[in-house]
Amino acid sequence: MMTNSSKESQLALFPLRTTPSDFEIRNLLARAHEMRSDVIANMINSFFGAIKQRLQIARNMRALSDLSDSVLADIGIDRSQIPAISQALAEGKSARSTVATVDAPLATAETHNAAVHQHELPLAA
Repeated sequence: MMTNSSKESQLALFPLRTTPSDFEIRNLLARAHEMRSDVIANMINSFFGAIKQRLQIARNMRALSDLSDSVLADIGIDRSQIPAISQALAEGKSARSTVATVDAPLATAETHNAAVHQHELPLAA
């Protein structure tokens, strides 16, 4: 009958030496410190990135809100779309994808033909 330790020694996953060398311990600790530093740096960058994005959204909203209704209409923006457009711009997305569209009923062939051929109608009918 094989003991547990003899089974483990036959597997390639388990080295025969049970205590790590000082060099391996130092490398392991250095890698652990490096990984901890990376995690802390990512947390800080994420935190300040979120603050930066919020400030950018506020700046975009302020700039668009200061425009007159006629200027907004000229560039194809409604006041109700300003928050969504400001958010998209701060996220680096295209602002055009956030513009709301209104679904109008499709013109039928009859109404289209009537509009196209309206000049053919008599002026006083």
